[in-house]
Amino acid sequence: MVVTSSYLYWKMLTLKKAKDVARCIYERMSDGFVPLVKSYLQEDIDIPKEKYVSCSIGIARATGSSTELINEALMKADEALYYIKRTTKHNFIVWEDINEESK
Repeated sequence: MVVTSSYLYWKMLTLKKAKDVARCIYERMSDGFVPLVKSYLQEDIDIPKEKYVSCSIGIARATGSSTELINEALMKADEALYYIKRTTKHNFIVWEDINEESK
């Protein structure tokens, strides 16, 4: 499994595991990294919730390990990423689910 920017593609993992990884990323980001920033700065700061760090994730399955198939998976993950950014933001979607979401 590889996380590249906001792309997530997997080889030889289940769809459930890929979604679990995306959920884990969101759980880790849920506090906007405010406590981490506070600890680095060693001072109390107030960051409005609308300024918290967030992300959108596109997920696609790599069907092989050739450069062509990896590039295809990255293009699908990119397509899924921009779909989720246009529709809901701060979420994730699997490329194969885009048509289901559109219905």
